[in-house]
Amino acid sequence: MSDNQDQLAIKRHIIREDGSMTPSDLRQRNRVRILSEIRRDPGISRRGLSELTGLTDASVSRITRDLIGDGLIVETETAGSHARRGRPNVGLFLNPSGIAVLCLCLSAYEQKFSVVMLNGTRLLEGELAALTERGAADIAAGIRARIGRHGVHPQIEAPRLAGIAIAVSGTAKDGVGELTAALEEGFGVAGHVEDISNALHIAETKYREGGRAASRSLLIHAGLELGASLMMNGVASSIAHQSLGRVVVDRSGGDAGWTRLEDRASGSAIMQRLGHTGVPRSPQAGLISGLPHAIRQANSGDPAAMLAFRDAGHALAVSTVPVCAMVRTEQVVLAGPLAAAGPFVQGFQEVIAASFEAADESRPRVVRSVKSYLKGAEAMGLDRFAFSPPG
Repeated sequence: MSDNQDQLAIKRHIIREDGSMTPSDLRQRNRVRILSEIRRDPGISRRGLSELTGLTDASVSRITRDLIGDGLIVETETAGSHARRGRPNVGLFLNPSGIAVLCLCLSAYEQKFSVVMLNGTRLLEGELAALTERGAADIAAGIRARIGRHGVHPQIEAPRLAGIAIAVSGTAKDGVGELTAALEEGFGVAGHVEDISNALHIAETKYREGGRAASRSLLIHAGLELGASLMMNGVASSIAHQSLGRVVVDRSGGDAGWTRLEDRASGSAIMQRLGHTGVPRSPQAGLISGLPHAIRQANSGDPAAMLAFRDAGHALAVSTVPVCAMVRTEQVVLAGPLAAAGPFVQGFQEVIAASFEAADESRPRVVRSVKSYLKGAEAMGLDRFAFSPPG
């Protein structure tokens, strides 16, 4: 473990075999809980934290004192607000320079990296497209060089790097293990790789502005391929595109056999229906496949494109409804390129509306994701290295 990580005092501990937590585990959970509540409600008081978490005033005071000592939070007098006995009210805030996380998103549509601080501030951002044709060691060296060029900036003097977060999907998963190892060696901190569906799901639920995470949520990542993430009580689990795409739809395939969901609802299926064949397999496949142009056509009212996207949304929703009914999901998040196509979202919503009564409490709301892949990687990285409890 590096000195930087040791300074953070946000460490993961092994849970006992019987599932119980050690006192050290409990202390770390409470630290993360306090830190998370300060993120959700900047300026919250110690008394407010005590009421919200159920921890004693003494426990909250001790934990916040340690967090201040570790440089993760700061306390500031809240203007115009005074507590009892005439004392000014002191609010607690995340320290923006408390830690840094190096984040990468590697998908068929976006290849970028950034450095993000504890409060979500993005200090720098760079393109990886020019580096993706190189080896893992060269990519890691290129990122280090770009970050080094920004090292003299006063806002990022000696940032405490907590870890490396990599969100990946599709063909970008090839070689990600080698890249992670190269980055870990180059920066001296641990790396964590997550499916892009999970990263976006974390961003759209746990780190969505103006609210707390839904306890049961399903995210569908719809691009050239299909992927999904199911979140239960704040824990996201990805559903590989191979599993989702191969869900059987019907027997209309004739001699070819069963028709699968990927043949009806994926971006590749839409492109084939519109007369485009041979979708390229490359790190930038999504950008050169013609799919972005097809989305623009659908949104501008082209009849053939509108119908293709609407039918794809229908097919995806028909396969999603049983999952929503069984799990009783509170929301379905549509993410990925196809979520930017109005007819696709409309087709999906039509099936959901027809499958659940308007007053049915089990009817999920449909949310369209507007988070970029890089934003998903950043949310996942902060969640992993700062705001998740041990174990």
